[in-house]
Amino acid sequence: MRKLVRGVVLAATCLMLSGCITFGSIGDRGMSLNQGIGGMMNRGILLNIVRASRDEPLYFLSINQAVGTGVADFKLGPPQFTLGPHLTLSEKQYTFGAAGTNVLDNNTTTTFTLNVYGNQAFYQGMMQPLSLGEVNLLLNQGFPRELIFFLVIDKAKLTDSTGKAFFVYNDPTSPNYQLFIQAIKAAMVHGLTTEVPNPDLMDADSSAAPAPAPVISGAPGGPSNTAAPGLTVQHQPPPEPQLCFEQALATDDAKAEFAELTKEGKTPNYCGHNPRARRQLSVRLLGQDYEVEVFTRSTSSIFRYLGKALADPAHQPMLVDYGVPSEVTPQGPLMDVQAQGGIVGFGCFAHVYYADRPWCVPEHGQQTTRDIFNVLTMLVSLKQQPGDLPASSSLLIGG
Repeated sequence: MRKLVRGVVLAATCLMLSGCITFGSIGDRGMSLNQGIGGMMNRGILLNIVRASRDEPLYFLSINQAVGTGVADFKLGPPQFTLGPHLTLSEKQYTFGAAGTNVLDNNTTTTFTLNVYGNQAFYQGMMQPLSLGEVNLLLNQGFPRELIFFLVIDKAKLTDSTGKAFFVYNDPTSPNYQLFIQAIKAAMVHGLTTEVPNPDLMDADSSAAPAPAPVISGAPGGPSNTAAPGLTVQHQPPPEPQLCFEQALATDDAKAEFAELTKEGKTPNYCGHNPRARRQLSVRLLGQDYEVEVFTRSTSSIFRYLGKALADPAHQPMLVDYGVPSEVTPQGPLMDVQAQGGIVGFGCFAHVYYADRPWCVPEHGQQTTRDIFNVLTMLVSLKQQPGDLPASSSLLIGG
């Protein structure tokens, strides 16, 4: 009888253990899935940068759904025993035999639903130049301004006081690239940034007329400012994000230059001032004043830009600390991606083996490279709309 009791206790213990294995590991499996998805996305970004360095098409995947299931199955058959007098020693034993299958089975599986972004709406978003609203979002996430400028600015149009205009390109192979670097330096020391202006804020020295009052449409005899039942009030559209100079980020030399420009009637477009007053975005480069117009890249062209830097590391931009008040820019190359030897993936934040070469973002490399991965993840996500998702395919992975 004692053996029978021990058998029942053993069965109950196994059943409790199987329950712990199945249900108690949900948190661990959830965290493993989270980390695995993050690793996949980081490697996907690195893979597309490597593809861009080889002038290959880019491909984007995402995990739409991950479903984990766990099953515990314990089967215990009744023991076999023999009754009767004059039993031998072996006949007095309780045995678990063919009458019942004794199995403790714990099985977990995970199903991933992968989406391939490859339709018209997604690529239109990827190829559309970034709006100032999107640039403003990035600059408000705490990324270094210089890093964002190098990533998002494709070129700048400079117009001198005589009306002569020309472009400077954010391309190390361009003949006037050094002038673009000077423009980036000017942007940093003058505090160039973005903001969404307050439409109710007016400059004390502004000669611009106040914003017109809301107009009510549909009233007999023309527009009226007296509301009537059933009529719609047409308000001014909210102001768009704009480039402006934040004086708190400007160096002393830049502030002295601002004062000179103001005396000459070229008042800079300061942040926090009247958004409807027409002001110039002027800088002084090499002793001459220029009106600046900035043109942004698309998300797709940012990948290609980084691919060129990967293909020719000697010509990639170098980040510099210009001594801007209350702001520190990490110094060094824009991106740190290395061809790795030894064990693939060891000591890497992200790694991929492609085109017969291992590529690695060092785990303890430059912070700017991780910032770039953050920026690209956000920008790609901003281009994904519900209608961008094609019919998905399921990949069943057991683990």
